[in-house]
Amino acid sequence: MVLLYGMLWVKSGTSGYKAYNGRTPVSLCWNPPPPDFFKLNTDGAVHQSCWHEYVGGLIKDTNDKWVACLSMNIGLCSITFAELWGGYQGLMLADSLGITNLMVEVDSMTVVCLLSHSHGWIKFTCSSHLGY
Repeated sequence: MVLLYGMLWVKSGTSGYKAYNGRTPVSLCWNPPPPDFFKLNTDGAVHQSCWHEYVGGLIKDTNDKWVACLSMNIGLCSITFAELWGGYQGLMLADSLGITNLMVEVDSMTVVCLLSHSHGWIKFTCSSHLGY
């Protein structure tokens, strides 16, 4: 069973983060998954000088122990594709480790919507890893 979570936040100056609406400051920190679950956190980023996209991900257990991680340069693409690719690669990594109880946390509401409600190749490609 895979649970998909989304957090959408933007950096606010040097004093932490603000909520998506930009009005309510919130403190963000990693929260462990429930017992017998693992949590996958992924993110995509663009390198400003060369416009290459990078993705990274981390799988932790309920005791905050690192289980596995990934990092890769995926070249020129959109940030949405990078976020999707990071999530997909994280799901593949979890699958290769035999992890079935997985919570997925990303910071892109677009990715959450695409993985939760899309039809076509994205849903088909990710469906076996998302448990649908």
